[in-house]
Amino acid sequence: IIQTNIFLNCPIVPNGSTVDAGSSQPEDAFFEGEHVTIVPYDIEDGPFNVQTMFKFEDTDGYTLGRAKDTGVPGRSLADDPNFIPHLVASHALGDPFYTSIWDVWTVKVPVGTDVSGMKSKDVIKASGFPIAASGIRLNCPVIKVDGVQVPIENAFALLTDGNGQFDKNKFPFDIPTRTFTKMRNFFVTEVNPGAGALVPHPVLPPVVLSGLAAQFPPIEPEGKGNVIPVILTDPLHPTHSSGHNSSGDIIRLDQAELDAAFAGNNPPRLPQAFEDNIAFLVTNGLMDAEWLPGGRPYQERLGKVLGRAYFELARLPHQGANSNDVTTCYACHSMPSSGASARGLYTLERAIPGGTSGLSSQTNPGSMFGSGAAELLVSQLKLPLSLLPATSFAHGSQASIQTMRATVAGAFNTHMGVQSSEFIFGRPVCTGSPNPTCVTGAVKADPTTLLAAAYDLDGDGVTNEMTVGEVTAVTTFLMTTPVPDQGGDTTQTVLGITSESIQNGSALFRRSIAAGGAGCATCYKPFIAFRAGTNFMLPNPQTGVPLALQMPHHAATAVDVAEGLATYVGQPGLRIYGDFLRHDMGAGLFAPGAAANQTTMKTAELWDVGSAQPLSRTGAYGSNMRGVILAHGNEGEASKQAFLGLTSGGQQDIVNFLRMQTIEGKVGEGSGAIILQTHRLYGGAYNVPQGSAYTASFSVDASGKPTWGTGWLKYYYGRTRMNFVSTGITDVVVSGTLSAVTGTGTVNGAPGYKFTASFLASGLESCTVAVVPICTTPVGSFGMTILRPDGSTYYSAAPQPNTGGGLSLSR
Repeated sequence: IIQTNIFLNCPIVPNGSTVDAGSSQPEDAFFEGEHVTIVPYDIEDGPFNVQTMFKFEDTDGYTLGRAKDTGVPGRSLADDPNFIPHLVASHALGDPFYTSIWDVWTVKVPVGTDVSGMKSKDVIKASGFPIAASGIRLNCPVIKVDGVQVPIENAFALLTDGNGQFDKNKFPFDIPTRTFTKMRNFFVTEVNPGAGALVPHPVLPPVVLSGLAAQFPPIEPEGKGNVIPVILTDPLHPTHSSGHNSSGDIIRLDQAELDAAFAGNNPPRLPQAFEDNIAFLVTNGLMDAEWLPGGRPYQERLGKVLGRAYFELARLPHQGANSNDVTTCYACHSMPSSGASARGLYTLERAIPGGTSGLSSQTNPGSMFGSGAAELLVSQLKLPLSLLPATSFAHGSQASIQTMRATVAGAFNTHMGVQSSEFIFGRPVCTGSPNPTCVTGAVKADPTTLLAAAYDLDGDGVTNEMTVGEVTAVTTFLMTTPVPDQGGDTTQTVLGITSESIQNGSALFRRSIAAGGAGCATCYKPFIAFRAGTNFMLPNPQTGVPLALQMPHHAATAVDVAEGLATYVGQPGLRIYGDFLRHDMGAGLFAPGAAANQTTMKTAELWDVGSAQPLSRTGAYGSNMRGVILAHGNEGEASKQAFLGLTSGGQQDIVNFLRMQTIEGKVGEGSGAIILQTHRLYGGAYNVPQGSAYTASFSVDASGKPTWGTGWLKYYYGRTRMNFVSTGITDVVVSGTLSAVTGTGTVNGAPGYKFTASFLASGLESCTVAVVPICTTPVGSFGMTILRPDGSTYYSAAPQPNTGGGLSLSR
């Protein structure tokens, strides 16, 4: 097998399908011996389908755009927070070949040219202005089409409503049909030797580049920047482009060399080949000098640079990769950041040989953020007097995986077919003929793993596929990721959640059932203190020299101390919302068929539940937080019933509190959270609801979105002298001309009623002219449905035209 670097977008279609003449025609292929039909819509030479984004410069070199605060056209030479460049995307969602990855091209225009009217690629091409590549590549998902907001990065958010069900109303836009009859060109950028061939790795002295090197995307170890060039034998390999899924020949990281470079230098250094690459990139302005020796802490240089690079590298056949699942860890652990959880599209749908097949056949990859701190905490909880059973560990759905190091070695084998030396050493001795599950006695007898490095476990002709040092680097990266935490003001604003709702949700979550809460903290403990410091010693099987890593952590609050979870304010610990114990949770949280064999699992830590979606071990609940709560059974049944016994406002407060538990405060692009627009219904009116002379009066000021709302509503019907007053708003839903407000309230002072108020627009939306416009729609009809506490209908009136007053809908 050879790597061609050709990537295809080939949907599988029913056999016998036809395609319009002139377009790509169906082709035959095979899958597991069965005939399938594919249609090759897109062919390219990289892991991303890159499209074009246009920016504009005048002949003086100024970037053209407009002022953010006034919208007045302008130009700029420097980074200015009040300046917005004029950008034109060549494609949008729904357009063939749309992608969120863009090559930026520069349109050069004469000084004084007004480019504000140039809003399509066709207009740009017709203008005749010269166009050149800028050397910049951006990840910019389209989030609105004609003003309609569409969550792009998460399949569940794109396809489902607030209850996790398919919602055709999520597609309120229509892209006119176009005919594309010419596929994009492609070229083969490299041909790598077959499996087992030796590939030379010459170490060249750093040289100062100019021109193209100055335009190479920066190497940024934090955020979404690429770091893979640091471990490549040629950091600008292969085509002077940079991406998370880059491939190429790599510098090997030997554990003994890693130890020697650390111990033999002050400040500690990485092995020389990596220091040469970092110096080369810094010299050429492609990497910040803080990543040189003596800048960032050693564990960050090893983890965030080398470890993350090996984690994101797209492996090639001559590096031991096969087609098990993926060729890079980043494919399944990228949302919202490298090392976190997976998009819904990457839910594992196959059994893992040797594992618990029923549980493994539908598993959504979890987040590694805070994994090192959790492993350290578990090890301390087992110190005398032990607070955990000997069989309970920090990792895995069954709390059965002892170390993150073992997780790394096992995942590379399971999902990529890459066997590390220590994974091979960990296999049992073969009792019969050699096979991929066992090793020879000689390999097992060598604790240094050097013989394991020379052993071809899977028979693919490649040995030394992953060194002990490379496992150390990836493990360091994952173990030192920040601990998840409650999002701050920005997160709260984006999600439209009030501080009062978060505080009440936290209190109800922590409070016992007997005290009127949901009793969640019985298993989902809000804080567990460290018992012996926050320093972790990472061992390795080759040299036995441990590496000291400082673990990120939380600090105890006064509430934690008051509840007996900590002895003093500021005490180091983890706000993990878990207990590292296994509980019988019933069938609802397991993959189909799994519950027949197993209904017990480790308490899922909730400290990242606002970011790590789709929800549940199977990913089946999408972003439906309430659905996961209601799926609890057996040991979780009492808390579920207590949750259902709360007011709708209290239930929503708990959901809102959980949505705020995030990874790096990220809840938008790439996190799986659905961010919907907030609407406000306000005003007062009256009508004749039931065809008689009696009128109903109505007043409201409610703001919110699906799953969240605030404000009040009053309704009075003269015929029955019914006076309804809301006690809580739970949802504000807008779909076309119809709007609805739902919540709870009292009828003539009696509590426990639920309501849905419905509204129909009577005119077109109008918007103010402002940087952030306010858009308002007149509402001409309203109706009301009220349910008794037992769920039966107490009162119902369909929307009828207003006979006086005024109601409005704004966004």
